[in-house]
Amino acid sequence: MRKDLSDLGLDLPAQVSAGRQRGRSSAATQPIKYDGLVKPFSIDVRPVDGTCHVVLSGELDIATHGEAEARLKEVQESDVSVIVLDLRGLSFMDSTGLRLLVQADARARDAGQRLAIVRGPDAVHRVLEITGLDAKLDLIGDPAEIGALD
Repeated sequence: MRKDLSDLGLDLPAQVSAGRQRGRSSAATQPIKYDGLVKPFSIDVRPVDGTCHVVLSGELDIATHGEAEARLKEVQESDVSVIVLDLRGLSFMDSTGLRLLVQADARARDAGQRLAIVRGPDAVHRVLEITGLDAKLDLIGDPAEIGALD
């Protein structure tokens, strides 16, 4: 069942949820503890006229992929036709990040959505090149290529 974007929320503070309902972006930014280390990671979701811009920042790895996957699934279950997944804010991505991209792409295709992935920094993009996923995923250089986003 598809949900409206205003239904997205993972125990966010009231002011963030209220801001999202007024059309502003919602950011879930929390350091994630893993093996005693704190990993900075954030997800910013910005709905814009049937399109949703999802910005990932920090390290996308085994410690943070669960949060990213949950948010991305919620966006994909919403009533949007185009999702822009922005990797430019990532400093690192491991194989769990690759799996997240492949699964999100498959879900989008099954749902008739477009998942456009904004190319990340060289270190992140290199992982896509080595695996050949750069040729299989819908990669773009800038969100403005979609038209509805700046």
